Amino acid sequence: MRALDGILFRLLAVSAIGACLFVLGCGDAPSAVEPRGTSAPAPPPLEKTEKPLPAQASPALEQGDLFAIIETASGRVKIKFEVTRAPRLCANFANLVERKYYDGARWTGHTFVVRQTNGVDGARVPSYSLRPEYSKDLLFNEGGMVGMAKVADGANQSVRPTTFFLTVKAQERWNLDFPIFATIVEGITVAKNITKDEQITSIRLEGDPAPLFARFAKDRIAWNADLDRR
Repeated sequence: MRALDGILFRLLAVSAIGACLFVLGCGDAPSAVEPRGTSAPAPPPLEKTEKPLPAQASPALEQGDLFAIIETASGRVKIKFEVTRAPRLCANFANLVERKYYDGARWTGHTFVVRQTNGVDGARVPSYSLRPEYSKDLLFNEGGMVGMAKVADGANQSVRPTTFFLTVKAQERWNLDFPIFATIVEGITVAKNITKDEQITSIRLEGDPAPLFARFAKDRIAWNADLDRR
C-alpha cells in the first residue's frame, strides 16, 4: 500500500514540474502572427506617367461680314461679299482690292443693265483663271448684283479674274450663267448714274478679310505671284 502511494506521489510531482516548465516556456516561442505595427512599410506608389494630349488643330477663324466701298465720281457704292456662297471669288476680289488693282480704273463696259471694268487701262491681265461659283440664292432677278465675267459663253467656262460688273436692272436670263459674288447694299442710285469711262477713284475693304485669306492662302500666293509679273 505504501509502495502504491509512493508511485502516485512521484507521478503527481512529475506532472506538476512539467506544467511549470510549459508555463515558463510559452513566452519564448515565436509567434505565427506578426504583431501589429512591426510590418515592413509599403513601397510608395509608382508615379503616373500621363500621356500628353494630342495637338489639336487651331479652329478655323470665322469670317464676319465683309464689304467693299467703291468710290467713283458719281458717288459711293457699297457692296457686301457673299463669302458663304462664293468664297473663292470673294477672296480673289478682296485680294485685288488690297493690291489697289482697281484704283484709277474706268467703267469701260456700260449698258442699260451693267457697269463693268477690266481694271486700269494698259494693266497686264493675269493669266490665272477661276472656276465659277453659283448659288440658287444669288440670281439676277433684280438689280444690285455684283458678278464676274467669263472667258467665253457657257456656265462652266472659267471666270476672268479681274473683270467684274454691277447690275442696275434685273436680267433673269443670266441666272446661273454668270457667277455673282456680292450684292449692292448702298448706292444703287449711284451705280445707275455711273457714266461710260467714268473713273473709279478707289476701292477699299470694310471688315476683316484675314479668315478668308487664311482659307485660300495657297491660291492667294499663286494669284499674287502672277500679278507681280505685271
